[in-house]
Amino acid sequence: MFDLINNKILISGGITMVLAMPNTKPAIVNAEALEKTEKLYEQKALCDYGLYLGAGIDNAEAISQVAYRSCGLKMYLNTTFGDLKLDNMESWIKRKIKRHIRG
Repeated sequence: MFDLINNKILISGGITMVLAMPNTKPAIVNAEALEKTEKLYEQKALCDYGLYLGAGIDNAEAISQVAYRSCGLKMYLNTTFGDLKLDNMESWIKRKIKRHIRG
């Protein structure tokens, strides 16, 4: 998830910010995982950071409560590490979301 050695290497190379994707262990898909990850970064980060939340099939309501603490929402439409692949977008279609699609 977070590696202090790589953090030092990034800074020495001029990188000043890390944006962490949610497909980690644990996946950042709820308030508990976000809090755990925030504490880790608060303790060890040597640069600025942002944490993405992961969209799951059934966590739209739960993460809407903590969305203000994240830098964005990541939706995995293809296979990824963990169980974040969205086969059904039904719960998200009902919500206003900004999209960035890479192709």
